[in-house]
Amino acid sequence: MLGLIAAGIYYLYNNTSILDEQKTEAQKQFQAMEQKVKTIASTQITRVDNQLDDIRANFRKRMNEAELAELELITSSRKTISDFKDNFCTASVPVHPVFSTENTRALCDLLPD
Repeated sequence: MLGLIAAGIYYLYNNTSILDEQKTEAQKQFQAMEQKVKTIASTQITRVDNQLDDIRANFRKRMNEAELAELELITSSRKTISDFKDNFCTASVPVHPVFSTENTRALCDLLPD
């Protein structure tokens, strides 16, 4: 019995125009839901190179020349970033010989892993 009902609905859905309005409405609702899920769960990929350029631009305003030179050394490769984070970002109050405490904390927060 259930098979006959399913076959009847399948026939009406695919071979007639009786359910066209419902089909269109269902597709609209599905697309709207799909868009909501994409919006909620989407992951935006940011290239590390672009992210580092943004960090450098942000810190140019607040760092002196020695700090900017040190920043260029730190951001030159993934290894130097990782070394910086391992050596200076593990303490609750990060201290660096060149950067101020505020700049060191900001770099620890902003530099990618």
